[in-house]
Amino acid sequence: MRLITDLTEYSKDRPLSIALGTFDGVHIGHRAVIDTAVSDEDSVPAVFTFAQSPAGLIQGTAVPALCSREHKLRMLAQLGIELCFMPEFAAVRQLPPAGFVLLLKNLGVRRVCCGFNFRFGKDKTGSAAELSRLCSDNDMQATVVPPVVDGGLPVSSSRIRELLQNGQIKDANRLLTNPFTLDFQVSAGEHRGGSIFDAPTLNQKLPPGFIHPKYGVYASKTHIDGLVYKSITNVGVHPTVGKQQPCAETNVFGFSGDLYGRRVLVELHDFLRPEQQFENIDALKAAIMRDIGIVEQMDY
Repeated sequence: MRLITDLTEYSKDRPLSIALGTFDGVHIGHRAVIDTAVSDEDSVPAVFTFAQSPAGLIQGTAVPALCSREHKLRMLAQLGIELCFMPEFAAVRQLPPAGFVLLLKNLGVRRVCCGFNFRFGKDKTGSAAELSRLCSDNDMQATVVPPVVDGGLPVSSSRIRELLQNGQIKDANRLLTNPFTLDFQVSAGEHRGGSIFDAPTLNQKLPPGFIHPKYGVYASKTHIDGLVYKSITNVGVHPTVGKQQPCAETNVFGFSGDLYGRRVLVELHDFLRPEQQFENIDALKAAIMRDIGIVEQMDY
């Protein structure tokens, strides 16, 4: 998939069928919009998105991201997207709705796809209905995708954030369709894992702006060099050993090796228990060994 961050560097070639949205988490509602764009066999399937949520930038309050930029691009490519426009929000923030549609036309867009609640243009003044009208005025086709409903409620990124923060990881994963994933560099940590287990743990700091799922212990899977390992992940501040910055600490079953400095994908699959402070390291070790025994017997 080709990534375009500077719109001035792109010269239109073939017509584009483009999906519009932030696509944070690339959940089942997003996929309905993306699949609609990909289904146009006469155009190049593309997306127009942003690395950060425009809603947070407009409101001045950060909206926690559900996935890393790299993971989002990976999922978009898996869905068949060939071209991803991801400019800085400031580059288009002041465009009125009509100006934004003209921008799309100049990029070679033939078909536009968006969700029912899509907002665009300066101060989010444009609606999906207005997008359809403006596209028609500019000889472009617009498709507004109705909401995808689960349990009587529309699927949304905000709903998934709430599920994650409540520890409802299975429900969040169902709406995401892919497991919630930590896709970050492995840091050196404090080397305590080797004193508790036979193999070192993988430490991944949760970067600023990324959502913090409910602190606690999760059954997880870890992807290393094309192989998938069962694992157990503690997300939080690890009060027994007194860490300060929130991080994910993962013990990978059957793996020993040096992964420091590498990006590793850790999927969270099931919430086992909240994070807690133990009297000493021995009590912590006993609790984690119990957790490992539970996860080893799980089928996920």
